[in-house]
Amino acid sequence: MIRNTATLVLTLAVLLAGIAMPVSAAGGGAVPFQEYDRGDALQPSFIIEFEDGTLDSLETWTEEDSRYDIITADNATGEAVVTGPQFHVSAPGLLEAPRIAALGGTSLATTPLEDRSYIEDVSPNYRHSYTEPVNSLASVDEYEAPASNWRVRGAWGTEGIAFNSDVNESTIGEVRDVIDADSVAADGSDVDVAVLDTGLNVKNATADPLYGDRIAGGYNFVTDEPGNVTNGFETISDGNGHGSWVASAIAANAANDSYDGVAPGATLHVGKTLADDGSGSTADIVDGIRWAETQDTDILSMSLGSPVYDDEIATALRDYLEGNGTVAYVAVGNSRLTRPAQIASPADVPDDGIISVAATDTNAPENASVAYFSQTGKDNGYTDLSSGTTTGASPDVAAPGMRVTVPVYSESGYRQNSTLSGTSMATPVEAARGAVGLSANPQLENETATFSEWVRNTTNPVPNAGVTEVGNGMGSVERLANLNASETSQEDARTDAAEGRDLANGNFGTGFQFQAIRQAQHALGV
Repeated sequence: MIRNTATLVLTLAVLLAGIAMPVSAAGGGAVPFQEYDRGDALQPSFIIEFEDGTLDSLETWTEEDSRYDIITADNATGEAVVTGPQFHVSAPGLLEAPRIAALGGTSLATTPLEDRSYIEDVSPNYRHSYTEPVNSLASVDEYEAPASNWRVRGAWGTEGIAFNSDVNESTIGEVRDVIDADSVAADGSDVDVAVLDTGLNVKNATADPLYGDRIAGGYNFVTDEPGNVTNGFETISDGNGHGSWVASAIAANAANDSYDGVAPGATLHVGKTLADDGSGSTADIVDGIRWAETQDTDILSMSLGSPVYDDEIATALRDYLEGNGTVAYVAVGNSRLTRPAQIASPADVPDDGIISVAATDTNAPENASVAYFSQTGKDNGYTDLSSGTTTGASPDVAAPGMRVTVPVYSESGYRQNSTLSGTSMATPVEAARGAVGLSANPQLENETATFSEWVRNTTNPVPNAGVTEVGNGMGSVERLANLNASETSQEDARTDAAEGRDLANGNFGTGFQFQAIRQAQHALGV
């Protein structure tokens, strides 16, 4: 159920602690509801679960007020997306009731949908954003270490952090070289990868110059339209370019060493869960994850994120991993310069099969630096409203994600090169590494715990970076394909500067600043 009181008290506690609420991974503020236009006003929307056979009761509810509406409903699963005033759908919390009464108290005479006998659960239908590419890299002069005090030990020095002047443009071929992809014969063949993003532009649905016939299918969850070879996948066309970049980094086969993806033999399943403006609702993302499971995909790539923990998405990911999926790769986010810089959700979901991916420059691991925008651990578990679920979360692995160039198609079918930066770019590189590793070791399909452990252990350390910045280090395709664990841990390889940042991040993320939040949640029983 929605905990409005907890949200209000958490926000208050955060402000009292002197810590700003985290911003969206796409650069905005706190994640709002996905809203729908009801003619006279925009209304928030909610994901609800209703008892079997009671869809008629839900439809009757819409007749009570012109502002109530059912956006989508599935009687087979007992789930729907509805819209209406928030306090007409969810029961008002302790702190909300006086405010509602002060406004005239009209809503208090209405039994909220949440309290109807046939409703089993109500959750916010948030509007999420992809981890927006960093189109203009910052200089070191723009970096400002967060305010510290005697309780926060360690240091946030910039040695080992990559900024604008440290990064040259590199091709995806150069990325492959840095992560040892060209040292193995496996290429992702017989592995199915689902990409949930802004879609994909192709030139030919059955004999595409970049993907051949390796696009198994697509679905536009924003408009609820299937994509298939008969319509040339027009329904999943990408007016943004973000999803096309991601797909290319994974599986493009350009017959050119400089522009082949990391897993050029992999099969793609494209779910357009984000609109061309980069936003997408909880409901659409959840539907995309469930669809990926029904498509029998092995790997899930999600270059999207939010500052707010979303239990609906977390549950869908767990179901995916318990079903046909083996691992899911999620970007940690690009808002490091905002403190606390805890990693975005759902990258922070604490499950074995969910791999959170940070970004570095395109240098060999021993010389690489972590991207200045790449979000870090340790997650405090409270400012994201997860009630402690995400406490301690840090990146799992890292991959190059600064000024990387791949081949893509425009909506009109023209081939062009696209150069982007962000953890959105590092994520598909890692997802493709997973595809190659699974292609070389098919016996590990659906062995989520075992395979994800190999993903984390087959890295090369990045001495310039901290564990809170790159997790276990930069992923190595060769090591994963050969199941050859690293000889040196990221912790042991760190420079003094990296160790100092780790100490500071660890204290800042889980220290005294969040006692007020913990106490408030404990008092409320949430």
